[in-house]
Amino acid sequence: MFRFAPGIKRNENKARIRCKHKKQVPKWQDKFQVLMYYHLARRFSEALGIRLSVDHIVPLNHPKVCGLHCHLNLQLLTVQDNCDKSNKLDQQLAIKGVI
Repeated sequence: MFRFAPGIKRNENKARIRCKHKKQVPKWQDKFQVLMYYHLARRFSEALGIRLSVDHIVPLNHPKVCGLHCHLNLQLLTVQDNCDKSNKLDQQLAIKGVI
């Protein structure tokens, strides 16, 4: 049976708890796939020597939109790129009319 490291569950739990009171965690989310993003961020960081973090594509806190904490809204970014992105929208999504 596959088991996630304790730190991975802790990181995902923190993100989920922050979102839960805002109703940003859908009931249909696949928790395993969400945890897999946190697992891959850790494993790729160790293997590549580059710190990666899990980013919400559509920000959770933004004046125009409210993203969800689910696997469809997650991506891996370097820590620096994630800090630079902050809670900004991806302009390509806005141009395509997705947002």
